Amino acid sequence: MKHVPVLIVMLLAFPALSCPCFALDPVRGVVAPLNNERVTITQGEHAVANVGERDGIVKGDVGLVRADRGGAPSTVIARCAVTAGSYRSSVCEVINDKKEIDPGSAIFFEPVAFTDATLYPVTIAVLSHIVGPYEPYKRLRVCLYGIFDDRNARTGLSELIMGEFARVFGQKKRIDLVDKSALKELIFYPEADTKLIDFVQKNMKTADIDALVTGTYKVAGKRIDLMVLAINREGSSKTGFFSFPLEEKYTRPLSAIVGKPMEPTRIEVSTCLLTLKTMPFEPAKHELGQLIREEAAGNPLVEKVLKETAFNLLRPVEIKVRVDDEAMAVSDKEEQRLTLPNGVHRVLISFKRGYFFNESLLYTSQQEVTREALLDLTKPDNLFIDIGINPLFQADAIGLDIGERVESRREVIKPIYKVQSEKAIEVFKN
Repeated sequence: MKHVPVLIVMLLAFPALSCPCFALDPVRGVVAPLNNERVTITQGEHAVANVGERDGIVKGDVGLVRADRGGAPSTVIARCAVTAGSYRSSVCEVINDKKEIDPGSAIFFEPVAFTDATLYPVTIAVLSHIVGPYEPYKRLRVCLYGIFDDRNARTGLSELIMGEFARVFGQKKRIDLVDKSALKELIFYPEADTKLIDFVQKNMKTADIDALVTGTYKVAGKRIDLMVLAINREGSSKTGFFSFPLEEKYTRPLSAIVGKPMEPTRIEVSTCLLTLKTMPFEPAKHELGQLIREEAAGNPLVEKVLKETAFNLLRPVEIKVRVDDEAMAVSDKEEQRLTLPNGVHRVLISFKRGYFFNESLLYTSQQEVTREALLDLTKPDNLFIDIGINPLFQADAIGLDIGERVESRREVIKPIYKVQSEKAIEVFKN
């Protein structure tokens, strides 16, 4: 992961806060065409609404549009999804409508309840950083890892800030909060080096976490300076700097130590040799009919095409090997060497069946064969990952042997099985 920090500096001024604590009434605004040449707004077009982050509205929120400004949100004519936002306004796309939207129509959003008006602007700003890189419709798995003081301890204030983040984030329908236990006791702090942050990102991919939030604070006179790091599993991280008054309500939480500093995770790596072996199959004449029927799976068009090809060779094609969602350049002509840090790694192998006449590819199957496994590395060893692919229609079409080289011997690791999302996944643990 490229650790390219984007700096967001906010000096918070709270008298301008427009929404009350524990707000329960819908957030109300008005919409206008984004394009001044348009008189009305219809499905697929964009509008601008005069509500934004100050009102708790961020990318992905959905508003309900009513024809007049003064009416209640009980009868709606359209739904609009926020595609971009700023402090005072939002750009929305009309995702469905019953009639055209006139300028000045009312739009309503669900309110955001909060308990700390001082932390509220920080919370919304961090939330906006998190949802920004993703499409408005994508559900996001977010891990609130922790806030620490300048000595890497967790304090009562740390818990108070994280609690406010969780309270507000949890109200957004597209956000699923993930406990940090999903990272398997990974320990790091916001000012970790790039190598450790990259390791964190790989663990996020394995745990299917889209974004992770952590940060650190220090007391500077009568203010608290807070740095929040939002790590995106797919790209660069964002670092936001905030400053707010040291109010009396924070005095006791500041002095309460909840968790002492811990030794950061040490990254140990294993060297792995990845080998691929493919096994072409030359069917006998009496076997062609069965192969065609299995490939066609009842589709008469596919069956007709395969019969006309007069294929005489079956080979795996479009072979893909991904480790932690990163594509590996694999070939059955040479070994691929890779290094993997300790921890859990997801291995995904796939291929399609290719139907050949001698060396000419005539037809590629639309069915993709896949196999998924988890590799749990707890100590660095010289490992091998042997992949064997057989294009026949059988349960073990993709063979996978993972093991350790011990002197001149190869010791294969037998997998155990875990259930993830109602699916059994092999786990190879050294």
